[in-house]
Amino acid sequence: RALEETDKLYKIFLNSVSHEFKTPLTAINGSVSLLFNNEIDLQNRFNLLKEIQIGCGKLNRLVDNLLDISR
Repeated sequence: RALEETDKLYKIFLNSVSHEFKTPLTAINGSVSLLFNNEIDLQNRFNLLKEIQIGCGKLNRLVDNLLDISR
């Protein structure tokens, strides 16, 4: 019974972590795709680059948290 509960919690954890990775990656991918459009003005390009920077920061914090948990 304890093993089943542990397995259930492990799956919930993996689903949560996967979602937390997927969200910023989707935003980064969308921003990069838009940056390839030459019709975007400088201010919008700056905003997209800022979104990429924010997404990368979220991913870095997530990785740091996972490393902390593993220790």
